[in-house]
Amino acid sequence: MGGPVVRPVQVAEGTSLRPYGTGLAGSGGDGPWVIRVDPADGASGVLADAPVVLTLSHPADAATLTVRTVRVREGALPLPGHIAVSPDGCVVIWIPELPLQAGVEHVLEVSGLRDRRGREVRPHRSAFTVGHHTLDDLLEDKAG
Repeated sequence: MGGPVVRPVQVAEGTSLRPYGTGLAGSGGDGPWVIRVDPADGASGVLADAPVVLTLSHPADAATLTVRTVRVREGALPLPGHIAVSPDGCVVIWIPELPLQAGVEHVLEVSGLRDRRGREVRPHRSAFTVGHHTLDDLLEDKAG
């Protein structure tokens, strides 16, 4: 048995190859990033009391998870909320303290957050518009 077989690979100009587990093609560079956000960018009719859920490419450093690094704004005003994180550190949840104002665009911003290896998560910005209902409104309608 010999060593590994090495074959040449032709790669299009401007394309980079990375070792497995270091990122996805098209992820825009090295380091951690926000993979998914719910509500999605551009969503409308979002429940006024819905949490904002982020999925990260790499586990977050809990010491850097604050309302300054993960925040939701209404205009220029940052809104009060709490941060929760999954045990594996890859899911971050922003929970509003009060229902968000209906018919208004809200902006999620992520900046200054780091992963467990100390690398900064790429800044992220997305927006959504809140509808006129809360989860409680929907549950009351079903019960009544």
